[in-house]
Amino acid sequence: LPPAPPAGPARGWARRAGRWAVGGFLVLQQLLHNYGTQDLSGTRALEQLSRTALEALPPNAIVLCSGDIQFNPSMYLTVCEGVRPDVRLMSLQLMSYRWYGLNSSVKWPGVVFPGRSHWPDAQGYSLQKFFQSNIYDR
Repeated sequence: LPPAPPAGPARGWARRAGRWAVGGFLVLQQLLHNYGTQDLSGTRALEQLSRTALEALPPNAIVLCSGDIQFNPSMYLTVCEGVRPDVRLMSLQLMSYRWYGLNSSVKWPGVVFPGRSHWPDAQGYSLQKFFQSNIYDR
């Protein structure tokens, strides 16, 4: 008769370790197989798009960005690489929070936030009010 398999915790541990090994092997195989087609580290499309957009703006422009794809690369170029430091980049999503207007008015003293936040309530402001409050300076 063949020897009986180990009983108790040793048997459960061996089974879990085998599952992890198979799972790890499958993940590694997918990584090695697909890395070449999925590696976008050399892609500069967002950098080129953001740089072109920033360079085309008039002096002291205020740019309202409606998403991370617009905001983050442009902010990186402005803050880290010094491309158009006169341009003020603002996130429409973040403008709906009260803290954003408070922080941004310190960061950009010339920008007027005509209310607590960009929100349709008694203390909020519309984009029309925001434009009217800031158009004089441009």
